Amino acid sequence: MRIIYRTRQLERAYKRQQVAVRRWGPEVGNRYRERIDRIRTISTWPNLFEYRSLGLHPLRGPRQGQYAIRLTGRWRLIVRQGSDPDEIEIVDVEDYHD
Repeated sequence: MRIIYRTRQLERAYKRQQVAVRRWGPEVGNRYRERIDRIRTISTWPNLFEYRSLGLHPLRGPRQGQYAIRLTGRWRLIVRQGSDPDEIEIVDVEDYHD
């Protein structure tokens, strides 16, 4: 699947482990990079839902149209479908429960 990053910081965090770890800590930073690697191996957006281990689920309210992928504990990778079925946009990494 083709990955689009909402910000350059998110892209840098994927490309350089030390950036991800510095930004979110070792547990979340490493899991972020693992999840993106996993997403790359999946061919289309609908196929993401077949991988229950991702914990992909839709968000509601003002985040309608966005989805969350479980990273650790309360931390989630926020994504949305790109303009093509083989495209995903990485929106943010956050603890949206707060």
